[in-house]
Amino acid sequence: MNEKKLKNNNFSSINTIIFDFGNVLLDIDINLTVQEFIKLGIANFKVEDIHPNNSGAFLDAEIGAISPTQFINILKGNSNVNENSIIDAWNKLLLPYDYSRFELLLNLRKSYKICLLSNTNKLHHDYFEQIFNLNNPFKLKFDDFFDFKFYSDELLCRKPDKIIYQKVENITGIEPQKTLFIDDNQPNLIEPHRMGWNT
Repeated sequence: MNEKKLKNNNFSSINTIIFDFGNVLLDIDINLTVQEFIKLGIANFKVEDIHPNNSGAFLDAEIGAISPTQFINILKGNSNVNENSIIDAWNKLLLPYDYSRFELLLNLRKSYKICLLSNTNKLHHDYFEQIFNLNNPFKLKFDDFFDFKFYSDELLCRKPDKIIYQKVENITGIEPQKTLFIDDNQPNLIEPHRMGWNT
């Protein structure tokens, strides 16, 4: 997508673009984390518990129902694995940045309000923001690319539940018909489309 194409198609009235994060702005590979957990002897879950089912501790962390410490302790169970090893394994699924995507955001911000809406957890968003702030070629902070950031664990709800989209509308004051939402998971597009967002 580029700005010229956006202006010349049916989205000509768009003034706000909301991006998902995982597999949109940053690629992820859940299997890498699963493999690291297995190496650590952590096997009290199924891959589907992380995604797409998002159940158990993984869901609770994503909606802010448990703290990072509680999340780590649940994964640790009765094992002697240290906390840092678990955190490193958990962050393994976050792949290196393709900074050209953020160059696109900088260009889009000249004409559009840019927002981020992600199902995530504190350990992950602390990590991917820190890595970005340390290594990006723009010498900018992660926050500099967005007018608003929305993380599920901070909003205490997640996509595809209607309430998270309602919260985004209430906080930003966006007009649904002038909003474009981009997400890699089709179920996350159903409710905002019903609410009048372009998806």
